[in-house]
Amino acid sequence: MLNSWKSARLAVALSLLSCAGALSASSYEEAQIRNLENRVTALEQRRGAGGVINPSARPAPADSWGIFANVDALLWNAHISDLPLWVDNSGSTRTLVDGFAQGLNYNWAWGFRVGLGYAMEHDKWDVYLDWTHFDSHGTRNNSAPGGGAIFPSFILQNILNPGVTPYIANSAKAHLDVGVNLVDLELGRAFYVSKWLSLRPSIGLRSAWLDMPLNIRYRPMPGGGMPPTISELLMHSYNRFWGFGPRIGLNTQWGLGMGFSLFGDLYGSLLYGISQDPTFGTLIGSDNNASFALGSLNFHQRITTSALDAVLGVRYDRNFYQDRYHFGISIGWENHLFNDVSQFIYQLDDVSIGSIQQNNGNLALQGWTLSVRFDF
Repeated sequence: MLNSWKSARLAVALSLLSCAGALSASSYEEAQIRNLENRVTALEQRRGAGGVINPSARPAPADSWGIFANVDALLWNAHISDLPLWVDNSGSTRTLVDGFAQGLNYNWAWGFRVGLGYAMEHDKWDVYLDWTHFDSHGTRNNSAPGGGAIFPSFILQNILNPGVTPYIANSAKAHLDVGVNLVDLELGRAFYVSKWLSLRPSIGLRSAWLDMPLNIRYRPMPGGGMPPTISELLMHSYNRFWGFGPRIGLNTQWGLGMGFSLFGDLYGSLLYGISQDPTFGTLIGSDNNASFALGSLNFHQRITTSALDAVLGVRYDRNFYQDRYHFGISIGWENHLFNDVSQFIYQLDDVSIGSIQQNNGNLALQGWTLSVRFDF
């Protein structure tokens, strides 16, 4: 009887302990929920004028028309990687002794960018459309070194006498034009994450037109594989890419005070499009009238490539006319990289005529950008 009574008391004690644990856990969970609610309430009480937790960092006040425009002056330089044109060879006109592969020298050039945007009331988003235009060129001009020759790299091989004598040049001259047109559409929102730091993430679309026509003029060396009636060999290649795809970005602005700030922007995009590269050669007669088509290669393909854009600089902002309008000016160093958009074709062998190779080079743009923005 005594054992039964002890067992009953033990069971009751365990039940009470279990209930106490459950009540304690429940109280703990309720406390956590109340803590979360208090934190959210505190954030809501600190909302900005826009009614959001992270107040808008748009430069113009809410009572403006919401329209803003950008005009940029670009002083950029372009480069294409993996594009050898010919080899300057010393010591021999037939075999490679001391060769130096030659590429292009690229010039600085001016371009422009214009943009127009609208600041919406919906969560203080903004939509922005801009167009970037830039034209540049690269050149190279060489004569054969003493006792040597120029061995053309970018050429359609000797169809007049295949497999016997390669073309050898006494001088060479190349000219490449680079034409860039970019249209970007983005949707973003600028907001403060602290008193002196604002972010603007964005999503959007990009369309890119990249034109890269290349012309090379070789002057033959006597006995260098060309008939004596030929004075020049001209090579023409027109590398063109058009692509379209999604683009994401992040703009950052780091306040310094007195209207000045540092900024750094980064964008990435994937472009699906068409690459075209028609290449053909022409032999010009010594009297500059007769010509002979050397043959042609054409390659059209669909490719997907990536593009990366980055800029770092300093900015000055100022509101005026009772803060209804905004003026901003900035200068920065800007970089753009388009991967594998250079698809120039090389014919590798004049015996195996179908042996070709593409250079798969990158187009890089870099330089200074002066930007002026006006909000009204």
